[in-house]
Amino acid sequence: MGLYVDECLKGRKDVVAWVRKKNPRIDTPYETIDLINKEEVLTCGKQHSNLEMIVHIASVTENNGGQWDLNLKMMESLIALARSKGKCPIVFVSSNSVNYSDRPYALSKKECEDVLVRSGVPYLIIRPTLIVGKGSKDIEKIVSVIKKVPIIPLPGAKESKQSPIWVGDVANLIRLIIDNPEVAASNRIISIGGPEKIGLETLMMVIMERIEMNKKIFPIPSKFISWINPKMTQMLTRDISVTNDKLLMKKLNWKIHNIRPDNVY
Repeated sequence: MGLYVDECLKGRKDVVAWVRKKNPRIDTPYETIDLINKEEVLTCGKQHSNLEMIVHIASVTENNGGQWDLNLKMMESLIALARSKGKCPIVFVSSNSVNYSDRPYALSKKECEDVLVRSGVPYLIIRPTLIVGKGSKDIEKIVSVIKKVPIIPLPGAKESKQSPIWVGDVANLIRLIIDNPEVAASNRIISIGGPEKIGLETLMMVIMERIEMNKKIFPIPSKFISWINPKMTQMLTRDISVTNDKLLMKKLNWKIHNIRPDNVY
């Protein structure tokens, strides 16, 4: 997502990006920093006396033993920085998966949310649904599966519903929030998604059109799965789509796009 945000902020002099390592593709003025190191964050923060907002999109997503701890440490570092600036608001990009998943990534995001809410620092928490687009790890995994198998088995393909959102729309929302600081300090949690409710089968078909492959999809009925694993049936048939806040969309003039072959991957 970082490169899309960078594209939205191109040419601006009022934004500084903090990154883990140098990246020649970034046009926004940036500084390298270890967000896990609270002292380093506070030291670097002293160079920005007029800091008005912190937008936190960094995240450890690898499934390893340190994941939970690292995400939480980053949040604690940024909360300390916000407090040092007189409760500067934090915009935190979390995940809609906190509402239904018990995977380590979702649990770490929820823990970060809870710590931020309890901190007393003004905040806006954004929970995107499945983010699609170039660079999406989730979509890359799906593409990898499509390329490897002759037939695509999809449990609950017709029953599950979600509202995937294009990464460019998420990046543009961040830009609009930066331009509307009162939204950043509204102490709200919002879920965001694309304009359509679609099933896994439809998403797969869009992806296959993008990569110019045509493979058979074999939907596996949820009743069959329930004989094997009832918990899995509930997970695969759950409606995880979201409805965007229309008042916020109007206030920010935020536009969102349907998922198409040219933006899904």
